[in-house]
Formats: sequence, structure tokens, C-alpha cells
Amino acid sequence: MEVHHHAHHEGKKNWKSYFWEFIMLFLAVFCGFLAEYQLEHKIERDREVVYMKNMLEDLKKDTASINTAVTGNRFFVTGIDTLLNLLSNPQMTQPISVGCFYPL
Repeated sequence: MEVHHHAHHEGKKNWKSYFWEFIMLFLAVFCGFLAEYQLEHKIERDREVVYMKNMLEDLKKDTASINTAVTGNRFFVTGIDTLLNLLSNPQMTQPISVGCFYPL
């Protein structure tokens, strides 16, 4: 494995060496920033997909639950309406059977 050593200058550095060191350091930090930004962007996109799938599943469950509740409520309201109609009819002389409250 090859090992790179820092360049040791004998004496004073000129402005070009300082300039190139600054450029290399700036590029290293900037490329690290870009890589981290891309990674965060990818993580957020993946998280968004998961959230949208979960929301869709929740909506399906909620819709099924509401449809079941509405169907049950309609069944009971129909029976209550029939009971109220039968009780409000004073000419009723025959006994009331349970089957007339709930339509089949």
C-alpha cells in the first residue's frame, strides 16, 4: 500500500502552495456537504413513500369501517321507523311480530 506524505517545504512557502491547499480543502468540505445533502434527500424521499403507503392503508381501513357502521345504522333505523309506524297506528288489533321490524 502506497503512503502519501505531506510535502515538506524547505524554507518559506509561496502563495501558490497556500492557494492550492485552500482549494483542495475547500473542495473536500464542499464535496462532503453535497454528499450529505444527497443522502438526506434520498432518505426523505424513501420516508415519504412509506408514509404515503401507510396513509393509503389507513384510508382503506377507515372507509371499510365507516361503510360497516353506515350499513348497520341503516338496518337499525329501518327497524325503529317500522316500530314507530306500528306504535302510532291506533287501529292495530293484531299482535306485532318481531319479523316486521327488520326487512330481510
